[in-house]
Amino acid sequence: MRLFFHELAAQQRIFWRSREAAFFTFLLPIIFLVLLGSIYGDRDTIGGVNAGTYLLAGLLGYGIVSTAFAGLAIQLVVRRESGVLKRVRGTPLPPRIYMSAVIGSTLLVIGLEAVVQLLIGRFLIDADLPQSPGTFIFTLLLGTVAFAALGLALTGLVKSGFWTETLTLGPNRPS
Repeated sequence: MRLFFHELAAQQRIFWRSREAAFFTFLLPIIFLVLLGSIYGDRDTIGGVNAGTYLLAGLLGYGIVSTAFAGLAIQLVVRRESGVLKRVRGTPLPPRIYMSAVIGSTLLVIGLEAVVQLLIGRFLIDADLPQSPGTFIFTLLLGTVAFAALGLALTGLVKSGFWTETLTLGPNRPS
């Protein structure tokens, strides 16, 4: 367990030191929420529900897709292409610990992103918070696991980082 937490800390350092990864997977959904929330915020309603609530829910989903699907797929393909995964296999670190730490790091980033988005949604655009926190957390975890599985599956199909970025941008693009 100590080895897992050590690798998880290393994965977090790698993520936050990569400005591109931190911006496009963590900050971009938050920036979208602030910008679009300032436009559509608490003035508009859709079917009697505050538009900010719809916006918050949609951008929480976008954050999950951006981080768990696109970010994880691109990260692992680039590491595979650059030989990092091969070098990790040559160390005493078990592959299951490495992959668990990579996925755990993704979960931490999504959790932090969700908390920041919920706070911004509640206090900046007056969005309603989820009425059932347990169901909300379960749904957030289920979405994260589902999109992380899709991202991992994509890494086996795509052979270059360029094509991974191209393929993940389509479903990852907000409409």
